[in-house]
Amino acid sequence: LKAKSSAVSPRALMVNTLLLFGSPGRPLTPLSVLSLSLFGSALGFKSYLWFATIGYTVAVGLISLVALIVYNILPSDPTTRLANLQSLLVLAWSVRLTAFLLYREYIAWPSLHRKSKEVNEESHDESKLGVWMCCGAFYAAMAAPCCYRLQAGLDDKNGSGKWGFIGKYGIFMQFIGLIFE
Repeated sequence: LKAKSSAVSPRALMVNTLLLFGSPGRPLTPLSVLSLSLFGSALGFKSYLWFATIGYTVAVGLISLVALIVYNILPSDPTTRLANLQSLLVLAWSVRLTAFLLYREYIAWPSLHRKSKEVNEESHDESKLGVWMCCGAFYAAMAAPCCYRLQAGLDDKNGSGKWGFIGKYGIFMQFIGLIFE
């Protein structure tokens, strides 16, 4: 009896380690989404108020960017166009809102930046850690639908899970909201 060769290529090992044990069939796991969210929202350690502003937009944008990359590069058959469009619109919203929040804090409203510095000096590391963990989990839950929709497009090889009217209307409203915002 010959044993099956289960050699793992160095590239696959590196990719799976970076994705926190994801696989080409399921590139993002809930743990990897939470890790990306915690990484993005860690900007709150620079300024306490950024946990709820800049950290929020960066965390959601980072998750959608990584999801777009891994759901279209790792699998042999990329996910659907509408799922990619939804995640791309979330990424565009994130970039736009991050730029606006940075502009508001540093250029348009300098008193907010001074107040933010005061709040940051008065806050303790323990409270920052608690807020970071709560915000990270909350932002991961907010961005999870993009990942679920990309995964559904990947799992749907026979076309049974098509986007219905409500899904397409939701993408349309997302686009309109991005323009009006």
